[in-house]
Amino acid sequence: MRFRTLTEGLSFAEGPVATQDGKLLCVEVLAGRLTAISPDGETRLVAQLGKGPNGAAIGLDGRCYVANNGGLSRADLACLAAGKDGDLATPPAGCVQVVDLETGSFDTLYDRCKDVPLIAPNDLVFDRAGGFYFTDYGNLRQATPARGRIYYANPDGSSVRDLGHDLERPNGVGLSPDGKILYVSETSTGMLWGFPVAAPGILGDRALIFQDASLAMDSLAVQADGRICVACPHNDLVVRVSPSGEDERFTTPAQGPSNICFGGADMRTAYVTCLQAGVVLIAEWDTPGLRLPHQLGQISAALQEQEDD
Repeated sequence: MRFRTLTEGLSFAEGPVATQDGKLLCVEVLAGRLTAISPDGETRLVAQLGKGPNGAAIGLDGRCYVANNGGLSRADLACLAAGKDGDLATPPAGCVQVVDLETGSFDTLYDRCKDVPLIAPNDLVFDRAGGFYFTDYGNLRQATPARGRIYYANPDGSSVRDLGHDLERPNGVGLSPDGKILYVSETSTGMLWGFPVAAPGILGDRALIFQDASLAMDSLAVQADGRICVACPHNDLVVRVSPSGEDERFTTPAQGPSNICFGGADMRTAYVTCLQAGVVLIAEWDTPGLRLPHQLGQISAALQEQEDD
C-alpha cells in the first residue's frame, strides 16, 4: 500500500471515523479532544472532551460515541503501544461519552457497569440493532492489576452489560460483515479473538483467530470480504488477518499506527492514525472496507422513525 500524510501535528491520534460527507473524525488522546479533518487536511475542534478519548464511533442517531480511557499519560500510552504493563500512580477512571456533532456539546453516558467503575474504555463498535460493544483495557498498574472486559451498551444510557469475558488488555473491536462474529484484539498477547454473536449483546465461547506474540495489537477495522486489519503501533505495521488466520503485513511510513478505518464512495480509502508521529495517513486500499451502520444510511432511517413516532 502507498501511504501519504493527510494531516499532522495531532496529539496522539486515535479513533478515526470516516463520515458520509467525506470528512474524518479522530480523537487526540493526550489533548483530550475530538477533531474533524477535511479532505485537504485542515483540522477543526469538535469537542474538548478531557481525560483521554481513545476510540470513536457514530451511532444510528448521528451522534459520536467516544471510549475515554480516563487520562493515561504519554508514558502510559507508550507502555500500552508496546504491549507492556506500566505502574500508574493513580488508576484511570474512564467513561463512555456521547457528542452532538452539530454543537460540540457532550455528556458522559456510562462511567460504571452497575456498581463497578469502568477503568479504561478503549474502542467501540455499533451493531445494526443500534447497540454497541466496547472494550475496557483494564488497569495498567503492576501493584493492583485488573484484567480487561467487553461490554454491550444501549446508546440512550439505559443499560450497560458486562459480557463476562476476562481478557489481557483488550483493545480493538469490530464485527464481521454478517454481524455474527465479534473480533477483539489483545495488545499484550498479540492475539485476535472471535466471539460468536448469538444475539445483540450475547456472545458464545471465543475462538483464537490469530496470534503473534511479537505484535502489540491496537485497534482494528474489518474489510467487506471479512478480513480484519489490525494496527500494531510498536511494530509500525497494519496486519491483515483472514478469518482462518492467514496474515499479510503492511509497513507504515509514520511511527505508531494505532487504528484504521475505511471511507470514500467505494470504501477503498483507508485512514490510519499514528500515535507517536501525530499524523493521519491515507491510502488507496486494494479491497473495500466494510460499510458501518452510519455509512449505510441507517442514520437518516433512524431519525425518520423518531419523527414518525
